[in-house]
Amino acid sequence: MKRWATIPIFFLAALLLAPLAAHAQGVTSANIRGTVVDENGDPLPGVNVVAVHEPSGSQYGSSTDEDGQFTLANVRVGGPYTVTASFVGYQSKQETNLQLDLGETRELQFTLREQTQELDEIEVVAEGVGAIFSEQRKGLSTNISEDEIQTAPTIDRSIADFARFTPQAVVGNNDDDGSSISIAGQNNRYNSIFIDGAVSNDVFGLSAQGTDGGQTGATPISVDAIEQFNIDISPYDVTQSYFGGGAINAVTRSGTNEYKGSFAFQYRDENFAEDLPSAPFPEFTNERYVGRFGGPIVEDELFFFVNFDLNREASPQPFEGGFDNFQGTAIQSESDVNDLLNFIDGTLGDRYSPGEYRGQETTLESNKFLGKIDWNISQNHRLAARYSYSNSENVDAFGGDAATRSFPIRRRSRLWS
Repeated sequence: MKRWATIPIFFLAALLLAPLAAHAQGVTSANIRGTVVDENGDPLPGVNVVAVHEPSGSQYGSSTDEDGQFTLANVRVGGPYTVTASFVGYQSKQETNLQLDLGETRELQFTLREQTQELDEIEVVAEGVGAIFSEQRKGLSTNISEDEIQTAPTIDRSIADFARFTPQAVVGNNDDDGSSISIAGQNNRYNSIFIDGAVSNDVFGLSAQGTDGGQTGATPISVDAIEQFNIDISPYDVTQSYFGGGAINAVTRSGTNEYKGSFAFQYRDENFAEDLPSAPFPEFTNERYVGRFGGPIVEDELFFFVNFDLNREASPQPFEGGFDNFQGTAIQSESDVNDLLNFIDGTLGDRYSPGEYRGQETTLESNKFLGKIDWNISQNHRLAARYSYSNSENVDAFGGDAATRSFPIRRRSRLWS
């Protein structure tokens, strides 16, 4: 009896804690809502409304209530969509070529005519995509579509490059940590970053870019794996909270009924940079390998998507000047530095190496992988499983002059989700 009595207690606790967990969720989908009326403008209850995501065959269905209103919640972003309204005794009506942005609620209105004879269905082609004026909008919001992600100029391929689309955002460079994002004048640590609804913040508050593992200068996910961005600024929405600046929402790509993939190689070195006024530009290398592939496992039902992103960067930090005018206290000459290095090596051995103070370079090695499975169980049930892996190692070196002698600093991050 005691064991069975604990079940209602656990169930009640789950109900009480569930709303707390919901506050940390980001926006991951879009919505379609609207009204169906007859030729006289009277609402039609019981009308069957089905939206089909053409690339994947995913279907979302609902029926109108007594006021002729319908809602298709949590539909996949992107498109194109075909939405069909059908009712016995009336001609069916379609709206095609609908593109849905992340977090958008698209308003539709259908007027059905009585079917007095056999007629073909009426098709209406929707014009225009993107943000719309609607009573459903709950604050300032910027949507960044898949096309904009693919065509926008970006060198670092970081989230900050796409935050520039928001007029209220200011992106600053914070040296080795990557770019910081200030939204609505707030400190970058007041932002929240969500990937597929899961929070991806820097919980220690040490990273300028505000993402987990961001102190290495790497991002937690490849931009090539992201389908859309949405940036909300102080929305009047109780489902979004825990940020005072902005909420940066990103949803990852999914497979479709077509096998699609891409591969890209990016390379930069000193030959792509202009020489300094007094000397040639120091040697450096930047190599990035990015690829993705997705498609159907079972057409219209089960899909897969995989992505990898490998980055190798090396930037020189030259040693300027000698020891003649060095302003140190305990160390006054190059031999003093060598004595210190020999002492550390003899004391700690292989357990710690301070590196060299000449010919240093800042390096970043970042490996990212993402795998995703999407399953259309039924018209009203979807299942998505995602595995994300990120392993980054950053060695920061700082150039020396007459006042300082610097040794490298090593940072490492490893993330699974």
